[in-house]
Amino acid sequence: MAFRDDTDALRARIEILERELDAQRDVAEERDRLKARVSELEEQLGIAEERKRKELEVKAAEARESQRRRVEMLRHDRKAPSQIPKYLVIALGVGGAIFAFVRLTGIGCGPSHDAAPSLGLVDLDATPEPALPPLTTRGTTSTPDQCRGYVPDAPQLVLRSTRPTSLRIAPRAVSGDMVMLVVTPDGRVLCDDDGGGSLNPLISATVPPGDTRVWVGTYSHGESIDFTLAITARMTPEEAAASAGTPIVEGPDVTRAISGTVQPVTAASEQNASCRGYLPIAPQLTLRLARDAAVRLHASSQSDLVMLVREPDGTVKCDDDSGHGNEPQIATLLRAGDHPVWIGTYAESATPVPYSLDVSAHVIDRDAAPEHGTRELGAGEITIEGSAHEEVSPSAIGADCPGGLIGMRPHVALQLAEARDVVFALAGESAPFAVVEHPDRTFECVRAARARHLWSAGTHRVWIGVPDEATAGPFTLTLRGEASSVLPWAPR
Repeated sequence: MAFRDDTDALRARIEILERELDAQRDVAEERDRLKARVSELEEQLGIAEERKRKELEVKAAEARESQRRRVEMLRHDRKAPSQIPKYLVIALGVGGAIFAFVRLTGIGCGPSHDAAPSLGLVDLDATPEPALPPLTTRGTTSTPDQCRGYVPDAPQLVLRSTRPTSLRIAPRAVSGDMVMLVVTPDGRVLCDDDGGGSLNPLISATVPPGDTRVWVGTYSHGESIDFTLAITARMTPEEAAASAGTPIVEGPDVTRAISGTVQPVTAASEQNASCRGYLPIAPQLTLRLARDAAVRLHASSQSDLVMLVREPDGTVKCDDDSGHGNEPQIATLLRAGDHPVWIGTYAESATPVPYSLDVSAHVIDRDAAPEHGTRELGAGEITIEGSAHEEVSPSAIGADCPGGLIGMRPHVALQLAEARDVVFALAGESAPFAVVEHPDRTFECVRAARARHLWSAGTHRVWIGVPDEATAGPFTLTLRGEASSVLPWAPR
């Protein structure tokens, strides 16, 4: 009986193992099938990329031949050399997108610059966000050199404005790969392929007064694509500031809290390529400084904000998350003059975003009396308990100690009669750090909780700082003076 039970148990175990083996075979087959599919997709992608590359080569050859024929025709007609078309091209490529600027003089190439628009004229002064019907485009004419795709011979639209305008033109296809070509009133040509994502073009640019012509075309020759077109026109920052009467905050020695809403419409990178996010056309305020000052600008919101400041010499400072969490903050020394300040959002937003902005500007007196006075540090120990402040960046006093805030005046000054080793211990819940100005006016950034330093004779001024405004709090600083580790030379 026991033998039969053992045999049945073994058979049951064999069945379980066979089922597990079958499952493993199924997994292996599925793995092989997926690998084969990946290889197939990779091969198709390679073929598509190669086809796109060849199309570009063919197009470039066609453009060169077209240009050669025009030059030959001009020579045959014995026209002056100044009448030969000239092109100034600057092209930037990112992934599959190309954004090019081409200045045309004399005779152009590709689509007709003077043809009447197929859809009509939009007066941007009267209608900055026009309502446009669904459209269809068919790419039949090569775009200028350094641009991709094909466009209709005539533009779809002419956009007219009597003042400098920041334009955003965003076509969106029902399906298919589109391109766009824009000729500005001053003769620039802007072109884009996939800048709007999902094979859609996008162009944002500032244009002078006059007529701006817009062609929307297709990447492939002869293809027809249904699409919608969204256009937004705004005044340039200078025009908007003058029109809106941007508030002016005068300093130094000013502290101000400002709140409002922001409607971002233009990329911050248009003012500086390193800046992130989107800004309104006009700045929220202009900070006017009669003297150089330590400035702190801190913005907060439920949304992820960005900040940009333009100095009087045109230098741009921008920030994303230097404050607490996703809050932008610029804390630095700014020169005398007018400083426009923009608050924007990290991502584009179709609705206004509320924000709060804290502004402070103060002239720093580097010789101001320390908060805890001047102490003599000899062969003994000093303990100072206080509260760290978050008023200015260390750079405002000349210290190269990024990533934190300090108070306007030092916490303590330490007087050493002779060179000594100083054991420096700093504690606090807010991860405090110290900035030390030595007698020779050099600075030292101390971030270790405990460290040993050799300090020279003289007065050493100490600021206690914190990572950001949300971490300001109490600290305990302990300093102990010991004999110098470096002794005068004495022969044996």
